[in-house]
Formats: sequence, C-alpha cells, structure tokens
Amino acid sequence: MYNFKILFKLGVIYNLNETSRIGLNLNSNSINVFGRGSNQRTLSQSNINKLLNDTVDTRYEDKLISDFSDGLKADFKSPFSISIGYNYEKDKTRFGITLEYFSKIARYNVIEGIDNGELINTSSIPIKESEVLSLKYEQKSIFNTAIGYETDIGESFTLAVGFRTNFNASKTNNQEENTNSLEDIDIDYYHLTTGSTFTLLKNKFIFGIDVGFSYSTDQYYVINYANPLVINNENIPLVGDYLKNAKILNTMVGFVLGYSLNF
Repeated sequence: MYNFKILFKLGVIYNLNETSRIGLNLNSNSINVFGRGSNQRTLSQSNINKLLNDTVDTRYEDKLISDFSDGLKADFKSPFSISIGYNYEKDKTRFGITLEYFSKIARYNVIEGIDNGELINTSSIPIKESEVLSLKYEQKSIFNTAIGYETDIGESFTLAVGFRTNFNASKTNNQEENTNSLEDIDIDYYHLTTGSTFTLLKNKFIFGIDVGFSYSTDQYYVINYANPLVINNENIPLVGDYLKNAKILNTMVGFVLGYSLNF
C-alpha cells in the first residue's frame, strides 16, 4: 500500500531570560489525500470433526474462505501530538529537554475492503466481503522524551550527546483467531546519541551516531511454534496453545552526516 497525507505543525517559543526559553509544538492528525493498496486473505479447514472425540459438542465444518483485490482505498493515520521543551544556553554550553504526547487512534481500516463479488465462501456462515478484505489497525497513546547537551570545543568544534525514547504505540491482537489486523511487535526502544560539528570558513560539517537498543520478555510468538492440538486453549482447532514466552533483544546503529553552508 501507499498513501499521501497532509498534516499541520504549529510552534511557538517564549524567552524566559537571556539564557533560557521554552517552546510548544502542535502536530495535527493526518488528513488522507490519496492512497491505494491490495489485500489477500485465505482461510481453509477440513476433516477436523473426524479428529474430535464424541464428547466434544462444538462442530467445525469444512470451509474455504478466500479473496483478493487491489486498488483498494488505503490510509495510514498519524496521531495528534503536542510537545513542550526547555532550552538553556550560556557561554559555550547548550542544554535541552522535551516531552511529547501522542494521542491514541481508534481501530480503523488501513485498507478499506469492497464488495466486488469475487469472495469464495463455502462456510455456512454469511461473511461480508468488504470485511474480509479490510486490514485494521489501532494505536495507544504514549509519551516520549528526549534530552541533549552540547558544548563548544575550541573555535571550530562542538560535541553533543543525547538520549531519547521511542515507545511502541501499536495495539496488538496476536492471539485473536483469523485476525485481519496489522500486527506489530510490542517493544520499546531507547536511543543514545553523540556527535560533533566542525566549522571551516562558514561551512559546517556534522557527524553523529545513534545507538538504539530494546529488550522485552513475555511476548507472543509471531508464529505459533507450539505443538498442534485438535482444539487449543482458545478453542481454535489445529494449532497449539498460544504461548507468551518469547524474548526479543534488538540493537541498531545509525549514522548522521550533514553539511550546512552559511552565507
């Protein structure tokens, strides 16, 4: 999928005194302009009742549900956010801290399904084709923060260090049966940054490095690796019990190169 969207930003700064100031920034919800995507979904099951004991009341009919369509309307929304920051600058040092709030986004269709008359459904339960082709998503509200410090080293060099958070906003439903939701891993990232600038004849060269790391336990497996059961603990056939014992460790490194020319 792809989509084009518009959002608006508004920022103000108020000088507290000669060395410090505070700022406020607002980001609007995104407005979708145009987007298109495709979606394919297939669900099949057969001969499950032959595996069940006679004491099991629930029956699972043979069924095949399948559909595909492209050119569907698509929209990946950006939340409203508000941030406030404080900056201090004196002599050869600069310090800043900011806190930003991102609002939640209620469950919506990232891809909007349609009824095009091509749905295959051998199940006895009527199913709406537009719902089968839809892809859903939602986000929770979060707070992120960042802090930075910069100092001059001589006439031409500066050294900067910082820390920022990148909390996950996705709401996941990994254990939901036959979900048509856009799933994400529920993990938070923390970033340590450092860098330097070098000025030569009004030309400023920027070098930096960003190290992000994350660690999380008690995660649902993205793929169910448990031994298959006739009926699992969620009353779903032919898959294992959903386990929440996955661990995730991730480290990323980013590099920043920049150039600024002052006239």
